[in-house]
Amino acid sequence: MSVGRATSLKNYLVNDLGVNFEIEAMGKGEREPYIPYSVNRYTKKEIDKLNRRVEFFTVPSDVSRDKECG
Repeated sequence: MSVGRATSLKNYLVNDLGVNFEIEAMGKGEREPYIPYSVNRYTKKEIDKLNRRVEFFTVPSDVSRDKECG
């Protein structure tokens, strides 16, 4: 599921928004769960929702302020 979610977002960014940066889609699933700073603040169901996420990272040299998406 996580690979599919990441790939879907990548496809949306590239095909629908015209983002032309190199994008790598990775699924981490249960291997690298999100662990909230304050675990007691969330229910198990809320933590599961937080784990259905997509994270972005950019390489500073690849991004400049004069480039626009879409």
